[in-house]
Amino acid sequence: MTRLWLVRAGRQGERERDALESGRAILGFLEVGDLTDKGDREAILGQLEQNMPEAGENRRRNFAAQLNQFVNTMQIGDLVVLPLKIAEGIAIGEVTG
Repeated sequence: MTRLWLVRAGRQGERERDALESGRAILGFLEVGDLTDKGDREAILGQLEQNMPEAGENRRRNFAAQLNQFVNTMQIGDLVVLPLKIAEGIAIGEVTG
């Protein structure tokens, strides 16, 4: 089953240009590090606790839930929609990897 994902490229669209030019969904969690080997939400939360100790527990849990969708649920062939803030319209892409 193909799913449709809504993504944002920064609160003010600050990563939209990079996302559009590179053809990638760019998440705004650069301080988190590589999540490739994190098999579930709890593993991601553990990494957030190490890399974002200043963030509150509720914030880290919210981020872990969001990131888990990208790491462990999103699949090749799913569609991604990015509402644009720096220009009018939306960008639509397909997950390829």
